[in-house]
Amino acid sequence: MEPSKPQMVKQNNLAYLLQLIKQNGPIPKRMLAELSGLSVVTINKLIPDLLDKKMITAFSHDVITGGRHAVSYIFNEKKSLLLIVKMVEKDKGIMHFFYYVCDLYGKVIKEDEMSSQNLEWEEFLKTIEIWNKIYPEIETIVLGIPGVETNGVIKLVDFPMLKNRKLKEELTDRFNCRIQIENDVNAAVLGYAEKCDNEAVVSGIYYPNGFPPGGGISIQKKLLKGKNNLVGEVVWLPLGEDWSIDNIAKVNLKSHLEKIIKSFISLYDPHEIVVYATHERIRQELINEVCAKLEEQSPVFELPRIKLSRNFNEDYLLGLITIGIREMDELMKLKL
Repeated sequence: MEPSKPQMVKQNNLAYLLQLIKQNGPIPKRMLAELSGLSVVTINKLIPDLLDKKMITAFSHDVITGGRHAVSYIFNEKKSLLLIVKMVEKDKGIMHFFYYVCDLYGKVIKEDEMSSQNLEWEEFLKTIEIWNKIYPEIETIVLGIPGVETNGVIKLVDFPMLKNRKLKEELTDRFNCRIQIENDVNAAVLGYAEKCDNEAVVSGIYYPNGFPPGGGISIQKKLLKGKNNLVGEVVWLPLGEDWSIDNIAKVNLKSHLEKIIKSFISLYDPHEIVVYATHERIRQELINEVCAKLEEQSPVFELPRIKLSRNFNEDYLLGLITIGIREMDELMKLKL
């Protein structure tokens, strides 16, 4: 293995310091030295680079020590911004677009919503352009879609504007931004996993009103996607249910949920399984009955924690923000 070049060592040290300041700021040089293991001399050489790039700012405490203000450093969370576009198909054929501008901590600083049944592609692009003009600091756009991107093409989606479109490629060509696209259920499961232990394996299943279910898998806070991004397309499992639109309301959800949980356990052995559904679709009593039956059938091992959640949209947004923050962290490393 070849030794790292001095410039690479410096870049890695800058990236490490930046993350420490982001996580612990305001923080003085002395504390940075203790946390990083770098000498104060080295930190004195690196801090000006981060200040010049406006990735951090100096923060003076009110306390005066030895006649000088004690200076700490804080992360500049508005150096770059994220634009999150969360698409939700609440009614058949009607797409709701939720727009969020977020800082580098993931805090939402502006949001808006629009709905459309026949939104044209150019109209959507103009909306993105407006957001970029208002917030020129936007460097990453993350889109959550009720569909699947496979081989760069949007599949398994009903909304005409998205169907068979090379969404990432077209947006990258149009805007000077990084583009990330994620399935809605995957994003929600990732958002839920962000609140779990770092080592946790989390499986999720979503039963939307009027639509077939979808699933997702997170392993150590990373989504399992597969060759074609089809991990979680649970309607393809040979479980015997008819998920056609006319039959969705007739499916025995108790039976299906029991089969899905068994599938998750046998394939991934998760620590937690989150079940997203409205009160009308699934109640806690049904979850309790399924758990009791599974415990009877599986006395030799401990079942995962099975959580019924009504917070799909909140976790969906958190997952998209998480994807955006990770993308921005990588982009900032390249700028060092």
